[in-house]
Amino acid sequence: MTKKSGLKFKFDSPVILTFVLIKLFVFLLDKFLLKDFLSTNIFVCHGCKASGTIPAFDFKNAMDYVRMFLYVFGSFDFSSLILQLLLILLLGPLMEERYGSAMICLMLVICTLVSGVLFCCLNSEPASTSVPVVFTLILLSAMTAFSKKEISVSWILIFVLYVIFIFAQKYVSSVKNPLDLAFAKKCVLFFEKNTENLICLVGGICGSLFGFLTSPKKRASSKKSYDDEFIDDNKKGFWFKKKEKKQKPLNEDKTVVADSDETIIGSVDF
Repeated sequence: MTKKSGLKFKFDSPVILTFVLIKLFVFLLDKFLLKDFLSTNIFVCHGCKASGTIPAFDFKNAMDYVRMFLYVFGSFDFSSLILQLLLILLLGPLMEERYGSAMICLMLVICTLVSGVLFCCLNSEPASTSVPVVFTLILLSAMTAFSKKEISVSWILIFVLYVIFIFAQKYVSSVKNPLDLAFAKKCVLFFEKNTENLICLVGGICGSLFGFLTSPKKRASSKKSYDDEFIDDNKKGFWFKKKEKKQKPLNEDKTVVADSDETIIGSVDF
């Protein structure tokens, strides 16, 4: 008797899972042991202006260029961390299976680099977020529907709701009475307070552009279709297996009896 195999854990998407585990480990280590040291000194991208104890980006400092890539592993608050990780875990494994680990890794590096450069040049506040990665994965999931000449309603809802949430949260939390302001001033404050989110959106677009330039990873199916299994007698089950009829030569001087009651007389050679 064959032993039943036990439950196995599958590391299905190495790039996405490694990214999530590193980000979660950095956050827990920073909040419980190092008292925000990592999020303010290492895993943060400095802006074009100084903000509190965090200085502006220094083009002569080599560590600032390293921070330009490491800021995606940092996070300032717990609520944004959980939302980003949930979206990355929901969309990331599917996109990694579609495009492959190497291409997904390249896309994440590109979106991180583009957003980091724009943070240093345009953003007045330091950035420590994974929103560019989230936007990249959301836009890549949209390309799956576009390739079939369709527009997914679920994707539209995910994109619109996420954009509204992060833009409105940044705007409302920074302005005390946003409804009392004039419309023109509301627009100016909206873009000023959401410069970071706009940069993240641009970085996500740049990272997802590789989805147009590369074809999805071709997956060879390990199982045959039902028709193929039905034709292949060697791989059929017991109940579906048919007995083969042995055909006899036509020039044999014998009477061939078929399965029915009819009698067929064979041909005779003279």
